[in-house]
Amino acid sequence: MNITGMLYGARMLAHVDFPAAEVLGPEATEDEIQDLIDRHKQIFIKPLFKGGVGRKGKAGLIGKATDLETALAEKERLYFVEHRHGNVHAKANGVTFEGGVPAEHEVYFAITDSTEFRAPTMTLTHVGGMDIEALDKGLVAQVPFEGLTGLKAFVVANALSDIGAPKEIISPLVQHLPKLWELVHHYGMTTLELNPIRMRPGRDGRLTPVACDFKCGFDRRRSAAARTRWSPRCWATRRSSRRISAATLPTTR
Repeated sequence: MNITGMLYGARMLAHVDFPAAEVLGPEATEDEIQDLIDRHKQIFIKPLFKGGVGRKGKAGLIGKATDLETALAEKERLYFVEHRHGNVHAKANGVTFEGGVPAEHEVYFAITDSTEFRAPTMTLTHVGGMDIEALDKGLVAQVPFEGLTGLKAFVVANALSDIGAPKEIISPLVQHLPKLWELVHHYGMTTLELNPIRMRPGRDGRLTPVACDFKCGFDRRRSAAARTRWSPRCWATRRSSRRISAATLPTTR
């Protein structure tokens, strides 16, 4: 049972006060989209798939816009787009509009249940926004930690130092990343991935990590997953094209 994208991801991250990119759902009005563009200068339009499907960027399924006309054209292009990655075939049923986050640094972060270490494991690199498998192993930290005591700040700090991360990003990440274990533990997640986390500069020059993409998996056999209180529809990963088409038709009385 997987969730991808910022529509639900931003809601999850808000529970632990982790900064996230501003996102509007498929019901957003033209005025709301224009306001998002005015405040962020650039927005990203992404298809809304139920369940999890990867490699959307490489397939050209992420639109960019700096004006309303382009944003609406990208909405039309992506609203019902189909995508295949490996053995997974998915059809979108909507789009999201996400405010751009200017940044010089991008970070990859994940927590997984590792079979190798038999413990929750943090994967972290300061070279985010790309496939983790493509990076030199010296740039990636994989650190198991004790689930009972959680992800400690010193574990994050040591990992970033070991891989040679820029000094200016270490303190903000040490402050925010440990919160994500609380999210994983409280909601019964089996995996959580944020890629990229963009390091947004503030007026004082201090950097703030902002999640710009979200993936997670839940173990529905654990009662903790029910704490999301989301509709069962958001967990669906497969629906036939006939049912999808029928669901989008207006009803008449």
